[in-house]
Amino acid sequence: MGGTTRDDMLQYASPMTSVTLDGAQDFTFDKEFFFLFNKDMDPAIIAQIDEALTAIYSAGDIQTRQKESFFIPNFLPSDEALAHLTAKRDTYAKVIADIAGK
Repeated sequence: MGGTTRDDMLQYASPMTSVTLDGAQDFTFDKEFFFLFNKDMDPAIIAQIDEALTAIYSAGDIQTRQKESFFIPNFLPSDEALAHLTAKRDTYAKVIADIAGK
């Protein structure tokens, strides 16, 4: 991973630096990792995956490893992830429209 530390990286992230949407609310264009499920997937399987990931994140070890790899641990169950990603999509659409002058 080279000589860059997490603290080195965080000096370029909010709140140390700030790019705002409206002069107040910070905007970040960050990567997020998530599962995409087929629309016909059995909801019971999705619930099992959510349950397994909830247990893994509750144990806490994965957060330590993710931070060491410069990831921000942020597990959300499927229903919360859907709401989060939908809001993020809408924000990005507004940013793109603003850049394009539409």
